[in-house]
Amino acid sequence: MPKPVTLTEVHPHRTTTLRHHTQLVREGQPPVPLDLELRYTSLDPFAVHIGLHTDGASIHWALSRESLLLGLRRYEGIGDVAV
Repeated sequence: MPKPVTLTEVHPHRTTTLRHHTQLVREGQPPVPLDLELRYTSLDPFAVHIGLHTDGASIHWALSRESLLLGLRRYEGIGDVAV
C-alpha cells in the first residue's frame, strides 16, 4: 500500500489548506483512493471546511472550529458528521 501524502499550503487572506491523499479500506473490498482537504480562512474564522473526494464522489462540510476541537477529546456531533 502506498504511503499517505500530506501537503499544507498557506495563502493570502490567512488561508491554510491541508490536502491528504490516502486510501479508504473496507472489509472484503478493494481499497478506494481518498483525497481529504481541510481549509481554514480568516474570511470565515469560525469554520473549518472539509472535502472528501473519491473516484466519482465528493462531499463537502463546514464544521465549527469548536466541534473539531471538542471531537479531539470526546465523541462530538450528530447526523451526517461525527468527530
